[in-house]
Amino acid sequence: MGPKKPRKTKAELEAERLLREEEERKAKLLEEKRINEEIEAKRIEDLRIQKENYNFRITEISRLEIEYNNMLERIKDLISQRIAEEALEAEKLNWEKFKNPTDEPDASNQRDMNTFISLTNEFEVKEFPETLDIIEKIEKVASNMDEVWSDRLADGDNKAQHQSYNYLNDFSNMIVNKLDKATANCLRFVDTLWNDKQEMHIESVISS
Repeated sequence: MGPKKPRKTKAELEAERLLREEEERKAKLLEEKRINEEIEAKRIEDLRIQKENYNFRITEISRLEIEYNNMLERIKDLISQRIAEEALEAEKLNWEKFKNPTDEPDASNQRDMNTFISLTNEFEVKEFPETLDIIEKIEKVASNMDEVWSDRLADGDNKAQHQSYNYLNDFSNMIVNKLDKATANCLRFVDTLWNDKQEMHIESVISS
């Protein structure tokens, strides 16, 4: 057996204990520091991600807002275009109905005459071809009204005769009004109606 190790003194044991405690304290401080650094690093990373997500959302919202506004403008344009197309189509349809009605107005029917006069006055045509079409139609109705006037004269119905006369007067005024407007429109382009020989080609306006 080897020699016995000398027993540590009380002071040595105390010194070792204090050394262990100091090492444990330092180790604990290092661990706490490491944990705190990890927590701080995670906090900073979370803030970075939050800011990045926030900036992304702001950018995305701005992009979507622009797309939304563009879409609204496009929808408005489409609606306006559709309204204009429908209005034009309705105008063409009304003109065709007026120009080629399925039923001719009855000259002896006051309601038919009032409707015919109202519709005819509503159509603001300025071109000669359409004007001549309307005048032809007015003249046809006026011819029928002239027959009604003759019948009322033969019947001795003074009231109906006077009413027929008023309608004939309305038709005459309507024809003059339509011709005046078409002529005024034609005069706006009078310079284009003369050729090199200073000859006026009014036919180009009437047949256009």
